[in-house]
Amino acid sequence: MPGYEMSLILRAMEKPQLVGAVKRALTFVIENGGIVRKLESMGEKNLPYRMRAHQENFTKGHYFVVDFEAAPSLLGLLGNFQHRDIDVIKQGVKRREDLPAPPCPGPYSDLYTGASKVNKTMLRPKKKKGAVKWPNVDKMD
Repeated sequence: MPGYEMSLILRAMEKPQLVGAVKRALTFVIENGGIVRKLESMGEKNLPYRMRAHQENFTKGHYFVVDFEAAPSLLGLLGNFQHRDIDVIKQGVKRREDLPAPPCPGPYSDLYTGASKVNKTMLRPKKKKGAVKWPNVDKMD
Protein backbone atom coordinates (compact mmCIF):
# COMPACT_ATOMS: atom_id res chain seq x y z
CA MET A 1 0.00 0.00 0.00
CA PRO A 2 1.33 3.44 -0.85
CA GLY A 3 1.83 6.01 1.88
CA TYR A 4 -0.11 9.27 2.07
CA GLU A 5 -0.06 12.45 4.11
CA MET A 6 -3.39 14.05 4.98
CA SER A 7 -3.65 17.60 6.25
CA LEU A 8 -6.78 18.53 8.17
CA ILE A 9 -8.04 21.88 9.34
CA LEU A 10 -10.80 21.42 11.89
CA ARG A 11 -13.03 24.12 13.35
CA ALA A 12 -12.02 25.66 16.68
CA MET A 13 -13.69 23.51 19.33
CA GLU A 14 -13.27 22.35 22.91
CA LYS A 15 -10.94 19.40 23.45
CA PRO A 16 -13.59 16.62 23.84
CA GLN A 17 -15.30 17.57 20.58
CA LEU A 18 -11.93 17.94 18.85
CA VAL A 19 -10.90 14.43 19.94
CA GLY A 20 -14.18 13.06 18.60
CA ALA A 21 -13.67 14.74 15.21
CA VAL A 22 -10.12 13.38 14.88
CA LYS A 23 -11.29 9.90 15.90
CA ARG A 24 -13.97 9.98 13.20
CA ALA A 25 -11.40 10.83 10.54
CA LEU A 26 -8.91 8.17 11.65
CA THR A 27 -11.56 5.50 12.24
CA PHE A 28 -12.76 5.90 8.66
CA VAL A 29 -9.23 5.20 7.37
CA ILE A 30 -8.76 2.19 9.65
CA GLU A 31 -12.19 0.65 8.93
CA ASN A 32 -11.49 0.79 5.19
CA GLY A 33 -8.21 -1.13 5.43
CA GLY A 34 -5.78 1.74 5.99
CA ILE A 35 -2.97 1.91 8.52
CA VAL A 36 -2.41 5.14 10.46
CA ARG A 37 1.31 5.64 11.10
CA LYS A 38 1.45 9.05 12.74
CA LEU A 39 -0.86 11.82 13.93
CA GLU A 40 0.65 15.24 14.53
CA SER A 41 -1.23 18.19 15.99
CA MET A 42 0.04 21.57 14.83
CA GLY A 43 -2.21 23.42 17.28
CA GLU A 44 -4.87 26.08 16.91
CA LYS A 45 -3.92 28.92 14.58
CA ASN A 46 -5.48 31.79 12.72
CA LEU A 47 -6.35 30.76 9.18
CA PRO A 48 -4.38 32.53 6.42
CA TYR A 49 -7.65 33.84 5.00
CA ARG A 50 -11.32 33.58 5.89
CA MET A 51 -12.58 30.15 4.86
CA ARG A 52 -16.15 29.16 4.23
CA ALA A 53 -17.37 25.62 4.85
CA HIS A 54 -20.85 24.26 5.58
CA GLN A 55 -22.38 27.76 5.21
CA GLU A 56 -20.17 29.22 7.97
CA ASN A 57 -17.15 31.51 7.90
CA PHE A 58 -14.02 30.52 9.85
CA THR A 59 -10.99 32.54 10.92
CA LYS A 60 -9.41 30.02 13.35
CA GLY A 61 -8.81 26.30 13.10
CA HIS A 62 -6.93 23.31 14.51
CA TYR A 63 -4.26 21.95 12.16
CA PHE A 64 -3.46 18.22 11.99
CA VAL A 65 -1.15 16.13 9.80
CA VAL A 66 -1.81 12.38 9.48
CA ASP A 67 0.59 9.89 7.86
CA PHE A 68 -1.20 6.75 6.73
CA GLU A 69 -1.04 3.91 4.24
CA ALA A 70 -4.08 2.87 2.24
CA ALA A 71 -5.23 1.56 -1.09
CA PRO A 72 -5.55 4.26 -3.78
CA SER A 73 -9.26 3.47 -4.12
CA LEU A 74 -9.81 4.76 -0.55
CA LEU A 75 -8.81 8.34 -1.42
CA GLY A 76 -12.04 9.19 -3.21
CA LEU A 77 -14.14 7.80 -0.37
CA LEU A 78 -12.01 9.64 2.19
CA GLY A 79 -12.40 12.96 0.38
CA ASN A 80 -16.16 12.51 0.19
CA PHE A 81 -16.35 11.55 3.87
CA GLN A 82 -14.25 14.55 4.97
CA HIS A 83 -16.25 16.91 2.76
CA ARG A 84 -19.48 15.86 4.49
CA ASP A 85 -18.01 16.07 8.02
CA ILE A 86 -19.29 19.30 9.57
CA ASP A 87 -16.18 19.78 11.75
CA VAL A 88 -13.71 19.72 8.82
CA ILE A 89 -12.98 23.12 7.29
CA LYS A 90 -10.42 21.91 4.75
CA GLN A 91 -8.57 18.69 3.97
CA GLY A 92 -6.00 17.54 1.49
CA VAL A 93 -4.23 14.26 0.74
CA LYS A 94 -0.82 13.99 -0.89
CA ARG A 95 1.18 10.90 -1.77
CA ARG A 96 4.26 10.48 0.40
CA GLU A 97 7.56 10.00 -1.42
CA ASP A 98 9.62 7.80 0.90
CA LEU A 99 12.23 6.38 -1.41
CA PRO A 100 14.74 8.51 -3.28
CA ALA A 101 14.91 8.08 -7.02
CA PRO A 102 17.49 5.53 -8.17
CA PRO A 103 20.56 6.98 -9.89
CA CYS A 104 20.57 7.14 -13.67
CA PRO A 105 22.63 4.33 -15.21
CA GLY A 106 25.21 5.46 -17.69
CA PRO A 107 28.75 4.80 -18.88
CA TYR A 108 30.24 7.06 -16.19
CA SER A 109 27.85 6.27 -13.32
CA ASP A 110 30.61 4.53 -11.34
CA LEU A 111 32.54 7.82 -11.24
CA TYR A 112 29.84 9.38 -9.10
CA THR A 113 29.13 6.50 -6.70
CA GLY A 114 32.67 6.18 -5.39
CA ALA A 115 32.98 2.60 -6.64
CA SER A 116 35.48 3.51 -9.31
CA LYS A 117 39.23 2.93 -9.14
CA VAL A 118 39.82 6.44 -10.48
CA ASN A 119 41.50 8.78 -8.04
CA LYS A 120 39.28 11.80 -7.42
CA THR A 121 42.24 14.14 -7.67
CA MET A 122 42.62 13.03 -11.28
CA LEU A 123 39.22 14.52 -12.04
CA ARG A 124 40.19 18.03 -10.99
CA PRO A 125 40.93 20.36 -13.88
CA LYS A 126 44.56 21.01 -14.71
CA LYS A 127 45.37 24.69 -14.55
CA LYS A 128 47.31 26.11 -17.46
CA LYS A 129 47.95 29.68 -18.35
CA GLY A 130 44.67 31.31 -19.30
CA ALA A 131 42.59 28.16 -19.94
CA VAL A 132 41.30 25.26 -17.89
CA LYS A 133 41.79 21.81 -19.40
CA TRP A 134 39.95 18.78 -18.13
CA PRO A 135 41.73 15.43 -18.07
CA ASN A 136 40.73 12.86 -20.66
CA VAL A 137 38.49 10.42 -18.78
CA ASP A 138 38.87 7.71 -21.44
CA LYS A 139 42.64 7.43 -20.81
CA MET A 140 42.26 6.80 -17.05
CA ASP A 141 42.05 3.02 -17.24
